[in-house]
Amino acid sequence: MELLFRPIIDDVVKLIRDTLVGIENPDEPNKLKTIILCGGLGNSSHVRKVLETTFGAISILHPRDE
Repeated sequence: MELLFRPIIDDVVKLIRDTLVGIENPDEPNKLKTIILCGGLGNSSHVRKVLETTFGAISILHPRDE
């Protein structure tokens, strides 16, 4: 099942990386602390694990977190 969603997850990772590059500020590096997942794949534990591995310094949250 993971292989079926791999291209989509790769796209999500790329979108997040592109966003991080777009918001980088040399005066305030690593300002982004949290990514909030919602809807569809946001509820997938596999997606969350991939994002946690890829963006280890950034907290990954989804609506079930309290």
